[in-house]
Amino acid sequence: QMDRLQKAAGQFQREHYELALDTLEPLITVLDDLADKGPDADSSVYDFKDEVDIELAQLTDASFRPDGYMPSLGVQALGRELKADCLYYLDRADEGLDTATKALRWDPWNAQIHLRRASFLDMKRDEDELEKELERTYPLIARDIDMAGYHFYRALNLIHTQRIPLGVAHLVAFKDFDTDHELADVDPMLAQLDEGLHHPGVFASIDSKEAKRRLRRAGEHYGPSETGKCALMRALEKAVATGQRDAVQDLASRYRRLLKTQGDHDRLEEILAGKKVSEF
Repeated sequence: QMDRLQKAAGQFQREHYELALDTLEPLITVLDDLADKGPDADSSVYDFKDEVDIELAQLTDASFRPDGYMPSLGVQALGRELKADCLYYLDRADEGLDTATKALRWDPWNAQIHLRRASFLDMKRDEDELEKELERTYPLIARDIDMAGYHFYRALNLIHTQRIPLGVAHLVAFKDFDTDHELADVDPMLAQLDEGLHHPGVFASIDSKEAKRRLRRAGEHYGPSETGKCALMRALEKAVATGQRDAVQDLASRYRRLLKTQGDHDRLEEILAGKKVSEF
């Protein structure tokens, strides 16, 4: 199963989306059989992407016990997430939305899958459901690129519902978390909005500090939630305590990209020194 998934992932990276779907099809059939009548049919079976998702599960679901779940026998969430990504680039919104929804059965705490679902809702211009999906997603965000994705789709949601100034503030906030233009370059979008509203440079000149002020004044989210921050810190604390060097490096890098204040950086140094600082 993993060989097939890795092959499909390589095809996806080379932008051969139809080919990747063909490679995934037999795997998805096996996963569906496991989900319907195999050991994976047990409702306590999950397919977590990493330890942060497990921490999010404990923080957001009082009934979840880390010793009470079983890992998937397949790659239920990951396989369907990759299929959904392919469908997104092929503009197949209905099938993609169904696939992303199924993927969430296996890891409902995965912000990336929630954001992929949001992308299909944006395609379909289902603005009410998109707004609800983004609210479900926000507490689960523990990566900079997911934070950027949240700000991007919230911006589109607001712009499409004629709340343009707030949408612009989210586009500016997006740039704080997608510094390498991994998802999008929003500067042309800001310039286009300025041109369309006949006030050249007004939106394009808004800086991060002003965008953050506008969002918070309007009751909009900026940056990660306390839940997301706590989950990331807990996972990092456990990795430090158990000497998982690769996990420590990965999680510390994620922390630095997501949390940017001096206080955040001071807490990171305390965690790396073995102190427990996470609170919720």
